[in-house]
Amino acid sequence: QSPWPESADGDGFSLVLIDPAQNPVPDHANPESWRASVAIGGSPGDLDGSTYAEWSLANSLVPEVIDPDLDSRENFLEYFEGTDPNDPDKATGSVQIENLTIGGNPNDYLVFRFQRNLSADDVEMTPQISNDLSTWLSGPGELVFLGRERINGSLESIIYRSANPIEAVTQKFGRIKLTLPIE
Repeated sequence: QSPWPESADGDGFSLVLIDPAQNPVPDHANPESWRASVAIGGSPGDLDGSTYAEWSLANSLVPEVIDPDLDSRENFLEYFEGTDPNDPDKATGSVQIENLTIGGNPNDYLVFRFQRNLSADDVEMTPQISNDLSTWLSGPGELVFLGRERINGSLESIIYRSANPIEAVTQKFGRIKLTLPIE
């Protein structure tokens, strides 16, 4: 059940450790370290992910052109979200205020959802929150991982909320920071 990948529970998908080669080794007890397999049955003994380099080659991208479809979304973001870099599309994420009941108390929280390409394991993702667009904070004291929902095929929606209610704050911003480790 959430926050673990629910599609890996009896639907034919298996659990896959996201980027097992990262340093430090991911926490195996943390549901954020796991995702559902891309294909039904998984790929025992093999990886079912891809790399940005493989994806770029498959989409005939050249490094000098960072947004060939001119939709204001760079290739790296399109890879992470699983969208087509050669076909204009719209952003898939959202940041909004939602009233949630936590510990029996209803409060407004900043909730953000974003689409992720399941096979983009080489991307390090850090959700962040800010009051001023200058200082960005992350981690369990700032954000709470709510879970993942499989959208279709090899896409999932990842959901976070602010750790604290936003009632006393006049503005709050959320984003995800994406990095591709240098190999």
